[in-house]
Amino acid sequence: MKHLLLVTLLITSLLGCKKQDVAPKTPQQLLVGTWYLVKFVERQTSYGTVSRHDSTGYTLSASPYSVTYHADGTSSIPGAIANDYNYVPPRMTFTHNGVAVGTDFTTIILQLTEHTLVMHVEQVPQVPTTSTLDYWYTYER
Repeated sequence: MKHLLLVTLLITSLLGCKKQDVAPKTPQQLLVGTWYLVKFVERQTSYGTVSRHDSTGYTLSASPYSVTYHADGTSSIPGAIANDYNYVPPRMTFTHNGVAVGTDFTTIILQLTEHTLVMHVEQVPQVPTTSTLDYWYTYER
């Protein structure tokens, strides 16, 4: 009888144990790593005429179309100058040697998961204009 009680307690204690929950990653942690461009769309308007270009007509090769975000706040693109980035959801800003880069564009992250990154980059004209320029980038890893 003691053995039956001991076995019952042992099985109950084993079944009662559960794995420790892993804390979900913050958006900044999800961003870190290398991302490969799988789709882009460019839309330009000028005096009411819309021009659209996208990547659906051809295959993108991975090497020149990747970006790596490092945990130390730096980013790198093959063949380009490295920049620092700051990601405060949903907005990203970039600097190089302490000087703001791309101030005529606003970068918003529309979707960020473990495997997908979707960004919208919109031109912010410094003077009133009838032209606009928008980019949508979809990356995967």
